[in-house]
Amino acid sequence: MSKIEIGRYSDLLRRALSMVGQVDIASELSPELSPTWQLEAATDEWEFLKGVKICSAAESVLANVGAAGQFVLRNPLDSGALAVVDEITFAASVNQDYVITVQTSQVDLVNTALSVVRDLRWPMTGVAGQAAMLPTFQNAVGAVPVGAGTIYFTRLLGNTLGIYTKQIILPPGTRVYFGGLNANVGVRFSIAWRERGVQPLEL
Repeated sequence: MSKIEIGRYSDLLRRALSMVGQVDIASELSPELSPTWQLEAATDEWEFLKGVKICSAAESVLANVGAAGQFVLRNPLDSGALAVVDEITFAASVNQDYVITVQTSQVDLVNTALSVVRDLRWPMTGVAGQAAMLPTFQNAVGAVPVGAGTIYFTRLLGNTLGIYTKQIILPPGTRVYFGGLNANVGVRFSIAWRERGVQPLEL
């Protein structure tokens, strides 16, 4: 069996196995230690090599006496991309009810948010946003709809951060709609997702 010549794991192995006297532990363990490559569990730095963009958007939505703060991430029908939402966060300075709903819809909210790709190896594509997904927000009217498509509901105390980490898959023509239910409350939102080109057999 060939030696494992990459030394970046030697310090970890030396400490974990209490091995002394050798500098390059990885190569000495070759007969007993076989490397495996778990592609789907790789770190974010590898996503670029797979053509996956890791993206974020965030907004502070001001209080409005007539409406609750709302946020939408929409996958356009013609995007040719698949999005996987990894995390949604929300917080307010006072008590607030929050809901997350998924929908088949091509409707945006009033204001456009900026999207950012967190791997700077991707080229900058303009000031309006770097992602294929379209984030929008509003506090102009109404609140997040509750009912069909609702996947999460919670009530948080003021200055408490809510974090939703169940993955949400957005094919073209769908959106995730989240935010507060109580009017006249300023809310801070953020969302993190990954997006990549979609193949016909995946839809």
